[in-house]
Amino acid sequence: MLLPCTVRSIMPKQVTLQLPLPGSNITHVKSKDLCSVGVKDATQLGLVDHQGLMSQVVKVYGSHECPHVTTKLSQCWDYSTEACVSLLCSFWQDYDKIAAHMKEQGNPLANLVPGDRVTGEVVAVENCGAVVRLENGIQGIATPELYKGPLKCGAKVEGTVLFIDFLNQCVELTLCHGIMKRINTVQDGKLDNDLGVGTGVRGEVLSVRQEMIVIVLKGAGRKQLAYLPSRCHMNDLVPDLQQYRIGETSKMIVQALVGGRIICLQQKFVFKLIKLKARAAVAAESAKRKVDRTSQHQKSELSNGNRLGTSEQELNTRILPRVKRHEGAGYDSCEGPTNDDACVSEPENETKSGEESSDEDETAFLRRLEAKAMKNYYGNSTSNEVQETSHNSDDYITEQEMKQKKRKMHEEGIIEDCEETYKKKMKTTVRDELLKELKDIDHEGGCNSGVETLIQRKEIKELKNLYCGQAARLSVSAGFVWDADPSLLPAAAAAQKSDSSSDEEEVSKTEGKSKKLSRVERREQARQEEERLRAIEQKLMDSETGPQSADDFDRLVLSSPNNSMCWIKYMAFHLQATEIEKARAIAHRALNTISFREEQEKLNVWCALLNLENLYGTKESLDKVLEEALQMNDPFKVHTQMLQIYADSGKSEEAEKLVSLLTKKFRDNKQAWLQGGEVLLKLGKLEKARSLMQRAITNLDKKLHVEIISKFAHLENQLGEPERAQTLMEHILTSYPKRVDIWSSYVDMLVKNGQLEAARQVLERGVAQKLPARRMKSLFAKFLRFEEHHGTPEGMEKVRQMAVSYVETTAGRLDDEN
Repeated sequence: MLLPCTVRSIMPKQVTLQLPLPGSNITHVKSKDLCSVGVKDATQLGLVDHQGLMSQVVKVYGSHECPHVTTKLSQCWDYSTEACVSLLCSFWQDYDKIAAHMKEQGNPLANLVPGDRVTGEVVAVENCGAVVRLENGIQGIATPELYKGPLKCGAKVEGTVLFIDFLNQCVELTLCHGIMKRINTVQDGKLDNDLGVGTGVRGEVLSVRQEMIVIVLKGAGRKQLAYLPSRCHMNDLVPDLQQYRIGETSKMIVQALVGGRIICLQQKFVFKLIKLKARAAVAAESAKRKVDRTSQHQKSELSNGNRLGTSEQELNTRILPRVKRHEGAGYDSCEGPTNDDACVSEPENETKSGEESSDEDETAFLRRLEAKAMKNYYGNSTSNEVQETSHNSDDYITEQEMKQKKRKMHEEGIIEDCEETYKKKMKTTVRDELLKELKDIDHEGGCNSGVETLIQRKEIKELKNLYCGQAARLSVSAGFVWDADPSLLPAAAAAQKSDSSSDEEEVSKTEGKSKKLSRVERREQARQEEERLRAIEQKLMDSETGPQSADDFDRLVLSSPNNSMCWIKYMAFHLQATEIEKARAIAHRALNTISFREEQEKLNVWCALLNLENLYGTKESLDKVLEEALQMNDPFKVHTQMLQIYADSGKSEEAEKLVSLLTKKFRDNKQAWLQGGEVLLKLGKLEKARSLMQRAITNLDKKLHVEIISKFAHLENQLGEPERAQTLMEHILTSYPKRVDIWSSYVDMLVKNGQLEAARQVLERGVAQKLPARRMKSLFAKFLRFEEHHGTPEGMEKVRQMAVSYVETTAGRLDDEN
């Protein structure tokens, strides 16, 4: 089970983690369990306090103790590409926040973007690279691979920005003109011909950093910079950066287009992940089958326990010690050649109950019978030279000698029987040897029916494991007849007949399968298979038709498990067939499948589920889903989405209650008041919306009053009375005449209403004011664009004359003051 965790403290030998568990939630992880790469000192991994990781539960001690966990990458990663891409996307989100903060602080680094051409002076040249001082005083770094020829201090150089490092207050540059020509100055994150995610492109590595790998795309990439994640998971504490070499070109696959940036993965890396995921799935399925077989075996053992009674005890005390004394070194449970005292040294070892010794010794007993049968089988077919090399003991033949005999007989051409005939004879021989051994045991001291049944069961199990379906199951329902020839019994005769017929059928099937096809037939078969697969792929890739069945949607959500739109379309497919319960099940399945990092995608599914319950569910089911959504998401976002759902469905009473709750709970958030006012205006509650605006002015900070009144005026213009909206805007302009943004917004509102003359009068009033030159420039530009789109050439010339007059008047006033 995977659990998210955070780092509490870091020590050389162990790291303390905090798990999201009630009670005891502090656990200690040794350095060997932190990552797959051996690390002696955990402080060298670069971990910091409160860093997030994923942990795999290894062992649970008790309800009041914290479980033992590991953070190894191989245990916590499912080899998905989504983890790599989301990790880099989260880095760029944090990076953009830092850049915005730096821009507010006036840092010159924030004015640069990747792809900009810059000039500077070389101030230092070392083996690790060159240091360049740019014109605005920023320090630039260029590695030796990114410039050609020797550089001298004081030389003027031109370069292209690859990355802005806010942490070290520098930029990474390339000074190579060949690379600069391959980088576009406009980095808009777009590809040719509107290509998108999944496109195959070629890219050249330019910079290898701990955060990501910077590459430049070729061909359809339009000389755009792209980025590869250097870490494949948050638990990838020691990323392998040696696989990336600057200047190397390889095939890439576009994974995401986020924030004007292109995120890619190497094609060979994607194929490697697909293979690893397939191997992991096969291993998991194999482990599951093994567990199922073990549980079935245990159930059968328990069901036969009462029938056996004390027979296993008698087998342990009387039969197995005799078997041990006659077993060879190759099949003994002890290692190496042993004697009687080495294997059976204490009486209590002979009388152990349960499965500690009985299972192993019984298996050795049956394997010895097989070796003895092989000796007899090969002994009748070999030359005197081979028989003379047999072991001195009459009871067994070692595994090594058996292999040597078989190899020599193959070389001499003695063995000519096919594998099926060999296994059929071996099965009969082993059975005869087992009957002979049981007769010897019976002559020594007798054997009760419990021992007989146990030996029969072990025989069947061992033969099944040896021949894996090549031999039919033995019929033992009538039990053994100790004083008769087994081949004369009716059940045995029928079994031998069925065995021979099944063997003949299998041989015929094998011969049919092994029939070789001609080259023309193989080519025709391959062509038909290729056409069939191409037709299936074309049907799946046809974007016009889209998914038409539940299987199509299952494939769609399997290929894009974190895409909420695919899940919502799946829900709509069931709703069209009035399958409400199936749509609910799909929504809950989506919430369990989408990664916890994709908060917006999960919120989209929650909104779809709320809409479903609002339209087709009951009030109780809607309240239950709403309560769960509030617990799993941001309450403000959930409330605003629920408010829109009420407005779209026309439920005015519920909407009014929710508006009241929203404005009380989030009274300091201006969006809460604006959302509430919009919903009330949509529902026709004009007076309540206007009253809400007055309450918003009372509760919010004074500096937000102008923005709130302006937004409510636009809402009133769209959903209420346009005359009242104009009155509100006039009131703002009277109180705040220097707000150029309000003048522009008022003009846009009038143009949208078709009142062009009124808009022209407002602009004339605006340019007639005595405002600073920068603000007057914005008003004149707005007036000129208005005349270009909605006026005449004479009006444009009039605006230009007004601007010239304003400039001359302002210049004359400045001369008088000087």
